[in-house]
Amino acid sequence: MDLIARETGRDRAAVRFANLVQPTDMPYDVGLRNYRGSGNVVYDSGDYPAVLRRALEMSDYERLAKECLRARQEGRLLGVGLACYVELTGVGPFEGATVRADTAGHITVFTGVPSQGQGLETTLAQVAAGELGVTPDEVSVISGDTLGIPQGIGTFASRAAVVGGSAVALAARELRAKCMRLAAQALGIAEDEVQQHGKRFADRAHAERFIELGRLASAAAVAPAASGVPPGLEVTHYFQPPDIAYSSGAHVALAEVDPDTLQVRIHGYWISHDSGRLINPTIVEGQLQGAVALGLGSALFEAIRYDAAGQPLCASYMDYALPRSDDMPPMEIDHLETPSPLNPLGLKGVGESGTLPVAAAVASAVEDALGTLSVRVEEMPMTSGVLRRLVTGGGA
Repeated sequence: MDLIARETGRDRAAVRFANLVQPTDMPYDVGLRNYRGSGNVVYDSGDYPAVLRRALEMSDYERLAKECLRARQEGRLLGVGLACYVELTGVGPFEGATVRADTAGHITVFTGVPSQGQGLETTLAQVAAGELGVTPDEVSVISGDTLGIPQGIGTFASRAAVVGGSAVALAARELRAKCMRLAAQALGIAEDEVQQHGKRFADRAHAERFIELGRLASAAAVAPAASGVPPGLEVTHYFQPPDIAYSSGAHVALAEVDPDTLQVRIHGYWISHDSGRLINPTIVEGQLQGAVALGLGSALFEAIRYDAAGQPLCASYMDYALPRSDDMPPMEIDHLETPSPLNPLGLKGVGESGTLPVAAAVASAVEDALGTLSVRVEEMPMTSGVLRRLVTGGGA
């Protein structure tokens, strides 16, 4: 997109707006087979122009572009870059969950998607709690225990919350319906006359008449055929997504290249992201921040090098460059929520999406900063050595 803009003399953002799929075109069949070989790449939902527009507004892109031009006229190598992306998320084939309430009133969720440190236990507890009408603190989440849930696929490809969360939601939804039926039978009233208050189920007309969740679990343990519910206060559900959900977004980066060392410094970073319905915005933002750090490592620092004999030259962190805390720029994040029609919660994945456009956005900013030299970045990471070869005409 930047090359098109450069060759045609158009603004880089304008080129992108002219080529983005429109929200009225959703679902949009790209015409290419997806990586699973299960059909074509079909964007399920999204408003790509809106996420780009919001990124430009947050960063005040037009002002930044003018400031960068003025800075370059004064001798500073300052540039602004942007990049858009989509990410495939929520792949199948399935994920399962068991939601159980015991006689002590404890609620446990068993899932086949283990956490990798992204706060998945909190997310799944929130999903279950929302469906059951309790608080997240009242829900325990156990992952990877085949005694609780025998089948599971795992956590990868930004799928845990999308597929695993949907399984939890549907199991919890069914469990609550079971609770309402048992409570109505225990209180001798119709189901629509039952009013839930957390773990307490009461007669709507006579609030003093109620039954606790633990008592319902005891009743379910010996449920006769006449109750119309299977024994035990637990439900297992497997969710099989019909297709891949696509998250999207746009990033803007402000970068400066030191004219002497050619070291790149990122002064500001803006993210507009659409991952469907947000379960926990704080966790989503944390994942995006971590993903940008990972992306900056790939863009500016991390390289696997070998000597002529094939021996690795970066076998430890003494030799392998990683971004440090002082390499991280201030970030501003905005969310657009376009629900996916492919799962009951309208979710799209987050995990890797924040990393995808970072190298492109930084390269765009570096090319802008070095605009008078007509540099074209084609190699990562953009170390001082790489940029020096570009600036001196040695190529990538």
